[in-house]
Amino acid sequence: MKYIPLEKQPNVSRTPFEVSSPSMRLDGRGYPHIVWTENKLGKNEINYSYWDGLKWSYKGLPKVSDVIEGTVSARSSLILDTSENPYIAYAKKGTSTILTLASYYNGWNFNELAVGYDVGWVGISHFGGDNDGNSSSSSSSLDSSSSSSGNSSSYNEVIVVTVYDETNFMLKVYLLTDTTWRLIGSKSVDIGDTDSLIIEMAEAQLSIIYVDGNTVKYNFFNVGSLTWAFADFTDVESIQGTIIDIDMDAYIYSGTAYISIGCLSSSDSISYVSNVICSESGVETYYEIDATSYDITIPSDYVVGNRNVAVKVNASIVYQLVTGAASKLYSANGTPALLTWDSGEIVSLDCTGDDLIPIAVNMEYVDGTKIAVQSDSQDIYFLEGVADTKTITAPNMTVLNNKWVLNAEYVDGELVGDDVSGTYNSKCGGILKDSKGYIAVVDTMTNAPSS
Repeated sequence: MKYIPLEKQPNVSRTPFEVSSPSMRLDGRGYPHIVWTENKLGKNEINYSYWDGLKWSYKGLPKVSDVIEGTVSARSSLILDTSENPYIAYAKKGTSTILTLASYYNGWNFNELAVGYDVGWVGISHFGGDNDGNSSSSSSSLDSSSSSSGNSSSYNEVIVVTVYDETNFMLKVYLLTDTTWRLIGSKSVDIGDTDSLIIEMAEAQLSIIYVDGNTVKYNFFNVGSLTWAFADFTDVESIQGTIIDIDMDAYIYSGTAYISIGCLSSSDSISYVSNVICSESGVETYYEIDATSYDITIPSDYVVGNRNVAVKVNASIVYQLVTGAASKLYSANGTPALLTWDSGEIVSLDCTGDDLIPIAVNMEYVDGTKIAVQSDSQDIYFLEGVADTKTITAPNMTVLNNKWVLNAEYVDGELVGDDVSGTYNSKCGGILKDSKGYIAVVDTMTNAPSS
């Protein structure tokens, strides 16, 4: 179903050019902010768009930056700070390699760090803890001098940029509270498949996973104490069959850091949907969610890391989406060591009138599951799940015209909902102020929607 009910298409990117690396975050209202890379006429454009309640909007233009050189960006390239300002991390590769942090404050600001190594992957996260305690570490250092352009000399919270150094086979963790890049941690590791790298932050714990051959490896880095949980990346032992795809989310339970690793794997004609909960103490709990022969369509150019699996932890509930010819959304509730999974429910991602085959999926949760999808046609789409259901559908909205105030949603192309009009402005104003849905302005409407 469409996310933009007043338009004909739910397409966010709306471009004839090749796009990649969709990254999504939700703001406090549940509205999506999406970043993607577009290969346009020999240039790599970094684009950003967000939903403002009425339409897809931009900060001036959708284009954040265009780069003639090569660009390295990832699914983990976007965060929103506490004021819901966007921060985008990527690397420019040409005659030199430059790490770039783009942030928006009265215009786009670019904080750059020239490095003497080849960047294979870059991702961003943030830590809303004690900024002074984290940024004053004696372990911090600089790889090279940094420079910035724009209006902002400090950030609202601690920004953490994780980079894979392909020259020295090393993961590096940088911290920024202002325009200075501080190298606060590193780990020697040979990651051949950088597309499989995923990072997530839970409080001060930075969680990192990747696939090595047919083994998932993981580690935790504490941004506060500047310590790694394990001397080397630890193997996940329990996944069955050949790994097709993985995803991960991080969370804290009873003071301990955990990661929820969703996996799609196969053996002969069986597809395994599984989830593994791993803790910073090395405890591993395996859940086989589904073992079935249903068809998971994999594009011919598919590589691990294209995200046909999406995982999101919300409070005590774990959501896991597997996309393909038969897409399913599963959920589980309970403690990390004792989750109870449901049997899953088929969900339709057919929002365009044609089969939508995802080759990249990114899921977040605010008042329901919401996903950004890169299709095999290279377009970026946004879909929203209604809270407490597995159905991907259109969002609720408040519709205003000169006669009615409607609390409605689109069903089969028609507005369906309740007339909540008031006889005085303060009541209508209260409805809008308290509305958790989207607001649409309609010029004419002859009939009220049916209840």
